[in-house]
Amino acid sequence: MAGRGGGAVRELWEEIGRPPTVAGLSTELSMRLPRGSEAKLAAIERGEPPPGSDPEVSARLHLEHPTVGVSCWVQSGLVAALASQLDGVERAGVMVLSRVDPTAPAVDFHGSAVVETPSGRVISDPYFDADAVPDDGGIAHGPGSAVEVTDVDGTVVLSVSQCWSVGTLRYRQVSGALAPRHTEPFCRLSATYGSVHNRSLGLRTPSGRVNVAPAGDAGYRVTRWELGPTDVRGTPAQIEVVGSWEGAVELAFSLKAAALQRR
Repeated sequence: MAGRGGGAVRELWEEIGRPPTVAGLSTELSMRLPRGSEAKLAAIERGEPPPGSDPEVSARLHLEHPTVGVSCWVQSGLVAALASQLDGVERAGVMVLSRVDPTAPAVDFHGSAVVETPSGRVISDPYFDADAVPDDGGIAHGPGSAVEVTDVDGTVVLSVSQCWSVGTLRYRQVSGALAPRHTEPFCRLSATYGSVHNRSLGLRTPSGRVNVAPAGDAGYRVTRWELGPTDVRGTPAQIEVVGSWEGAVELAFSLKAAALQRR
């Protein structure tokens, strides 16, 4: 591992097995880091900006609370911090994108990691399970997701399809590669806009996804998908409604553990 990183970042690097490539790094992070709103909600309750702009804090958060869902800013910032220390990587940062599809809210910013490698620049987005896609065009498939990168007049556009949503989300680049610390204003914005008050959790598995989402007064809906390597959508393999958040999270992680054992 070239370069230097903080104690928690180095500890996380060891925990994920020191992958030597950007794609391997992104895969390991998206498999390990839950996607969700819990870390953001906890920060808002404490009167603090949501995490993401300090990779050392983000790494420590996951190491100490591995079941807590984190945002795209946490995940992309960690990719940038770890990828910048891979051999041959010239630069790594976080690209800011704005959601622009017809159903997008008024304000919805997203962060993806951008990594300069000897073979070209790639987009890594563990939040959407996109491991490493050339920034001038390509597509990343995972069970339950597909992320297409296109170049539109020199601007990166992401088109995201997911097993748990009907439409396609589209994001357009609004910045170049920023150091993670410069994403703090966008982390703060995420505490004001979007569905910040809804608890949610998303887990990547080798064969699909496990999601936890509100189910009204009944509690939380836990949904499991089992899909082929390039399948984006399909009928859920299992749906259960659990009365408490804690019970739903416990069930979600037990379903992921079972999927890992079947691998």
